[in-house]
Amino acid sequence: MPNLHIIIGDSNTRKSSLLRCLTGVGSGNANRYIDVAEASGSKIQVYCILSALQENYKPRFPTEFINLIKSLRPKPTDIAFTLRVNPRGSYPDFNAYLQAFTATGWPVLNVALLGSSACAQRSRISAQAVSSVPLSPQQPTNLTASQVRVAWQWA
Repeated sequence: MPNLHIIIGDSNTRKSSLLRCLTGVGSGNANRYIDVAEASGSKIQVYCILSALQENYKPRFPTEFINLIKSLRPKPTDIAFTLRVNPRGSYPDFNAYLQAFTATGWPVLNVALLGSSACAQRSRISAQAVSSVPLSPQQPTNLTASQVRVAWQWA
């Protein structure tokens, strides 16, 4: 069961930019394994997906994403990705994804809520660490990243 690290926000809240800043993953529709240092001094290998699952070049429904992750070799122990707050086309809102992941037994360790509409959903989020950044569209991404790193205990 992979640990999930999720960035949730509407369009233009710098979701992908934050994921790049946190992990160093490349631009575009890159899916990669990246080493990330934790504040404890340990290191985790994170499978990163930049584009939100609802807006990816090949959008994925929750069950499609779960099946994709289960098919990966090597199996990721940690996954970082982005979700849109609201539905997009026929793809559901973030909550449908979270419910599917929980039903599969995947723990949601860390969540970053970007923008005011995502931050308004704070009560619906169950995670080990939640960082709320309502002003993410107006502030530099490296500042947002520093706030999220503290909450997530990433170095």
